[in-house]
Amino acid sequence: MMQKIRQIIAAIVFVLSTLYICGISGFLPEWLNPKILVEIQLIPAILSASFVTVIALIALTFIIGRVYCSAICPLGIFQDLVMRLSKWIKKKRKIKRAKPHYAQANNVLRYSILLLTALFLLFGSTYLVLLLDPYSIFGRFSAAILTPIITFVNNIFASVGNAAGNYTFNFKEYHLPTFAVLSTVILTIGTIVYLDIKYNRLWCNTLCPVGTALGLASRLSLFRITINNDKCVDCKACARTCKSNVIDHLNDYKVDHSRCVSCFNCIDSCKKDALSLSVIKKRATND
Repeated sequence: MMQKIRQIIAAIVFVLSTLYICGISGFLPEWLNPKILVEIQLIPAILSASFVTVIALIALTFIIGRVYCSAICPLGIFQDLVMRLSKWIKKKRKIKRAKPHYAQANNVLRYSILLLTALFLLFGSTYLVLLLDPYSIFGRFSAAILTPIITFVNNIFASVGNAAGNYTFNFKEYHLPTFAVLSTVILTIGTIVYLDIKYNRLWCNTLCPVGTALGLASRLSLFRITINNDKCVDCKACARTCKSNVIDHLNDYKVDHSRCVSCFNCIDSCKKDALSLSVIKKRATND
């Protein structure tokens, strides 16, 4: 159930974010203003000094983990779509399912990137922040790649609608980006897609400073994925479906909560109800 709710929220966020960035959202009702989806992104909130939003996102992470990365961040949602497409293609080609895999955390690289990004920001430079910020990356991708496609479709609707006397859609002009911009965007997205298909959420869990920063809070989140070893039959379904490779099936199925993106795929994959999203209680220590 939680997986379905997360997927519905992610779909709404992704569609509205894309339409807003591409400038095709005028047909939406006034109460459905997609601009708010920009305002609830972490890095834009930090750069605009929207501390209420920053505190709210951190509080959300303390409560339920890095759900931001799988339901609010459009680049994270885009990676999920890439992974689903990749699995669908493999299924059609009857490629054998991948074996369950647990990836060790590269903490040196993760925290080095986070520290370097924070230092750039502290000294007044937003270059590295905007270069690695997932929302900025998705914005550049949408502007350079998705906007021409969506604008073309919009103009078809506008042409048909105007001919019928319906002016819901308006014609939009679009200027192609320079070769330098286009090649940079393709290289960046190509790298992320490759890492996504080859190593699952490697970008989010190692190279993205937002994911690493939220990972610090998610270590202490109130609700976390827990595994009941008494119910577990060692089928490894949860480890196989984990998009972040953070379930250590070789070590009592321990979960690295700092890299878990709270997608809840593992919960739905378990046929024995051994996994749940539960309040973590501190274990009593013996004297």
